[in-house]
Amino acid sequence: MKRLILSISCLIALSLASAQQSATIVGVITPSEALNSNVRMGIHLIDEGASRLVELTKITPLGGTFNISAGPVSSSLLQPFLNGVSVFPGILNEYSVSPQGVNFARAITNVYTDGNGNEQFDDPTNDPLFLGIASVDQPQGFFVMIYVDQDAQIIAKDVTLQLRTGWNIMTMRFDEGQNATYAVQSEISDAVLELFVPIDESAPLPPAPPASEGQ
Repeated sequence: MKRLILSISCLIALSLASAQQSATIVGVITPSEALNSNVRMGIHLIDEGASRLVELTKITPLGGTFNISAGPVSSSLLQPFLNGVSVFPGILNEYSVSPQGVNFARAITNVYTDGNGNEQFDDPTNDPLFLGIASVDQPQGFFVMIYVDQDAQIIAKDVTLQLRTGWNIMTMRFDEGQNATYAVQSEISDAVLELFVPIDESAPLPPAPPASEGQ
């Protein structure tokens, strides 16, 4: 009997996991010259202050392109999805969440150097992060990753966004008239991660311009 109950519990857990929506992000990293063999790209859970970084998955970007997916999240990493609890592109924190009792997590894509070579993200001190901007390109805009533990709605002034259990990618894009349009999907294929590569302070300075006449 105990084995039967355990088997049923495992089947229920597997069915719940399979019912959760995953998310896939495909795109490019620029400049690709910044990518060496020690550079990794990860999907990291963050808190609202971006001070807590938990790596869900990672890849080694190849030739400046990437394809990365996020899977299930432990319930211990979720927090209540309250009205206006997180700031999202365009709608900011001016929204309500329905129904009550939804828990959520938010994630970002990070590019970092695996400084100690242990094939996992430890912290920004050991594994320095690249500063950069994550966007979408066709048409241009921004995206965020939102995980919810049940189907939910984000209700803002001009738009209602339907979230499915699991991962959701919310996009805000600008049309030709620079009007914002919103969507929620499980995959995007036009992501762009623009990195701000640190300046090499050891590089020689360029020669000073010649002095103009009269100086």
